[in-house]
Amino acid sequence: MSDTSHNDNIESLIASSTARIPLRYRESKEEASKLLLRVDQCRRAGYQIINPGISAIVRWLTDGRTANDFDEVTLIKKYGDEVTYDLTVPEGNAFAAGGFTVHNCNLPTEATVELVSDVYTRAWETGCKGFTIYRDGSRTGVLVSADDKGDAGEGIVTRDAPKRPEELLCEIHHANIKGEKWTILIGLMDGKPYEVLGGLSERIELPRKHTTGIIFKKSYKTKNARYDLVIGEGEDQFTIRDLVNAFDNPNHSAFTRTISLSLRHGVPTNYLVEQLQKDKDADMFSFSRVVARTLKKYIEDGTEAGNVKMEGCETPDKCQIKYIEGCATCASCGLGVCA
Repeated sequence: MSDTSHNDNIESLIASSTARIPLRYRESKEEASKLLLRVDQCRRAGYQIINPGISAIVRWLTDGRTANDFDEVTLIKKYGDEVTYDLTVPEGNAFAAGGFTVHNCNLPTEATVELVSDVYTRAWETGCKGFTIYRDGSRTGVLVSADDKGDAGEGIVTRDAPKRPEELLCEIHHANIKGEKWTILIGLMDGKPYEVLGGLSERIELPRKHTTGIIFKKSYKTKNARYDLVIGEGEDQFTIRDLVNAFDNPNHSAFTRTISLSLRHGVPTNYLVEQLQKDKDADMFSFSRVVARTLKKYIEDGTEAGNVKMEGCETPDKCQIKYIEGCATCASCGLGVCA
């Protein structure tokens, strides 16, 4: 393998993940081509190519990159503690610094243990020295303040609610509470419940063919905000102004505001439903029970129940209660509870 005027030990170079590619191969594409010919001879002879610099040479020749891909480090100076940033390269590429290759890999939520193991093994085989996997959803609750003790149960975590837009899509629900017809509106943000408004339907009659609408919020500096409901499109469109007063439910407005406050500050919907259903003094058609039955329609299937007692479960030791179509259901015996 003496097809160039240089007598580099190519076998040692390609077998090392940290060996630096000689400068002449990074400055001249002609010399780089000669290097790749020698590398190919080594590969056919059974040598394993693990030096990431070889891949960089290939990209330089095939992608039209320049020698700037291999800039020399001219100065290393300590500046103390500084803010650092996670740099991203396009698509599936990695970056190399003096032979030290690092890479981040994003995987879907359903990634199996076997897949993660295979990915790590592949990273090791290709010479990566720094490799990180992020499975979709795995970072929730990880990047938190050192003072945040909420997950450990040592304190209360406060969070700011997302600001309500002027227009908010809502879904319209009809209910019967103690013989009276009620209308309940669930305002949605990103498909999740954000606010609840409701009242007696005797002053507002909404055609049941309409299941959605838009709630417009008008804010004022000196008085409470006003909410208007717009339903339908074109000639079929109509507006109900000042919902709070139009519903005329002073006995329940504070209740719906409290529920809305909890929703927009991130309290899981199933927790609210479970608390509302604990109102033992209320009958099945009380306002709290009806709101609970409306909200549980928004609990995602598979959500683990918070504190639900499953009386009559055939496998109490293995009872895993999850919500299926709004009903708390034991995943083991199939027993369900719907209130």
